[in-house]
Amino acid sequence: MKLQNLTVIFIIIILPVVLLVSFYISTGLRTIKYQSLYDSGLLTAMQDAIYAFEQNTTNDSYSNNAETKRNILKASINAFEKQLANTCNIPSYRSQEIEEYIPAIVFGMYDGFYMYAPSELYNQATGKNEYKHGLKNYVYYSEEIDEDKGIVIKYSLDNYVSVSGEFNGTYQSREGYLIDLSKTNSNGTSYAGVPIDSSDTAAINYYKEAYSFTNWFLNTAQMGSKNPAFKINSSNDPEDENSLFTQHKREVMRNKIENVLNSSISAYSERTWKNNYKMPRLSENDWQKIYSNISMIAFFQGKNIGFTKYNGYCVLNSTNNNEYVNPNLIYFIDSQNPKVYHDIRCPYPYKIGNLTGYKVGSFSRKKVETTDAAGTTTTSYEYEHDALACYNCVNGSHLNATQTVYEYVRSSTTDINDKKAYFTALGRERYNTIKLLNQ
Repeated sequence: MKLQNLTVIFIIIILPVVLLVSFYISTGLRTIKYQSLYDSGLLTAMQDAIYAFEQNTTNDSYSNNAETKRNILKASINAFEKQLANTCNIPSYRSQEIEEYIPAIVFGMYDGFYMYAPSELYNQATGKNEYKHGLKNYVYYSEEIDEDKGIVIKYSLDNYVSVSGEFNGTYQSREGYLIDLSKTNSNGTSYAGVPIDSSDTAAINYYKEAYSFTNWFLNTAQMGSKNPAFKINSSNDPEDENSLFTQHKREVMRNKIENVLNSSISAYSERTWKNNYKMPRLSENDWQKIYSNISMIAFFQGKNIGFTKYNGYCVLNSTNNNEYVNPNLIYFIDSQNPKVYHDIRCPYPYKIGNLTGYKVGSFSRKKVETTDAAGTTTTSYEYEHDALACYNCVNGSHLNATQTVYEYVRSSTTDINDKKAYFTALGRERYNTIKLLNQ
């Protein structure tokens, strides 16, 4: 074959193939690169948002005000979007462009959730409908039990519920903690056979009021006859994550979040031409995070990364906030060594004095503002409990690591002093935490 013919074959057939293969390889590598970059950037942006939320709720004395809470969440969203825009190399003066790729953000709170998502609004200046992101109204984890009598129950992350409706011919609305009546008494001085610290009024009030509310829930409202999950007893402990009550509550929470998210994302996708947004399937591990603490769910979709468009999401917990007392995040100080705090399961021989427990946020630095007679305000940062974490607790090397905190404090082999300290601390911290805000 002549050299000229070989040259023609190379130019017409081989060279385009080589170029095409080179293009696919480079584009594939670009896809992998940006997939990894955006995964990492999304996680970092979430961490910034959670940190901003924790700092603002911890240091703002008005954070339990509904409007202040919304402003705190907006500040968290701002931190999230700035970090994500930086990852995507979007200049600060065009940072709002990042919202094009955010079909929804969900903030899972104590008894419901907020969603930050686009809504269709009429722009008078342009005379057209446009989409604008905003914080939606609060959605409670609630369900209607009896339509005729208007009975509605609202759930929370723990065993606190709100019940309203017609009972015995009159409308009633009550809220409180559900508790196994066989484990406590009407004056709140003991739980599961363990005496509550008599000097801790808040802890005693917690068990006393929980007993009273549960008695109303079961006997006056007769909620147990409306759903087997509401028959609170020793085999259906509302504090046990495997109980029928807890499983039912979590199903309601999951359905609420999924329905609102699906509706919002689908509507946005149908009415915009740029991206085909869709609701990813959250893993069971993700749902466990949502069930167990204040959480944030963010969806990042539609950014071109080569052969495809990025479609990612991230779920992250807040473990240091004033919104919720996590029963697994209560730590204890020994009166003989108050500079170190421990998990109740810690095997280290620190239990030589009296144990006092506090929620994890009590060990974080808080902003304190004082104003003198001249009106000058001074800001300082102080610790409510100036103690460091036990090394054994931090690295998880617990002698009883095979047991959850729930199992450990209810085990027949656990020292009664551990039980007393734990149940007293849990009752006090829950009693002192504000519930069910008018969001």
